[in-house]
Amino acid sequence: MAYLNWQADAGLKQPLDQLMATRVHESGCLTYAKDGSCHILLDPRLACVGEEVSGLAAEEGREEWYWGHLRHWRRVLEWIVDEQPHFDRNQYKAGWSAIFKRYQDWVRSCPSVTWYPILGSFRFGEWWIKELTNSSELELESLRMHHCAATYIDSCSEGEYLMFSVEDAEHHKPMATRGVKKKKNGWSPDQVKGKFNSDPDPEFGDVTHEIKTRLSKDV
Repeated sequence: MAYLNWQADAGLKQPLDQLMATRVHESGCLTYAKDGSCHILLDPRLACVGEEVSGLAAEEGREEWYWGHLRHWRRVLEWIVDEQPHFDRNQYKAGWSAIFKRYQDWVRSCPSVTWYPILGSFRFGEWWIKELTNSSELELESLRMHHCAATYIDSCSEGEYLMFSVEDAEHHKPMATRGVKKKKNGWSPDQVKGKFNSDPDPEFGDVTHEIKTRLSKDV
């Protein structure tokens, strides 16, 4: 019963999307007493922001919402539980965009796990290819591209994986993220994903070939 009542106790007018509510439980935002009562560790105003995030599913499409806002929702919740940031009245009023920006600013400012670049950044035709060399860069790439690049932080820091952000060289608009995996005989292209884990255009094959060529020369 406590599982069902916490949303009403938090002041929500309507229950959250089931996946949204599940992320609240998974992120450690709820505590339970021996009598079965439930306490939510979120300010009711922030819980109400969840209603806004749920509503974005209808505006942007379910798949895009799943890979984007739902993943961001959980990360923000975990950050709030761990770091306990303070939000002022204006930020609550501005809603999800303001809360999410605070989280992005925190990612940029927090200490990063770093590793040495192999290729660094370079231009190739109409593309700007940037090697991501710390945990903050991977996290921000994951946020702006709405995919799971941040899950490769350990592999990258251990020298077993490389991650490259591919942008439009003129406007630096993010286009795709290319992963490269270390194998016994050198580096091998792994996953390449556009926004929302979509498959990029076939022309990205030229980018992949260029990265592979440069890595083979480096070896």
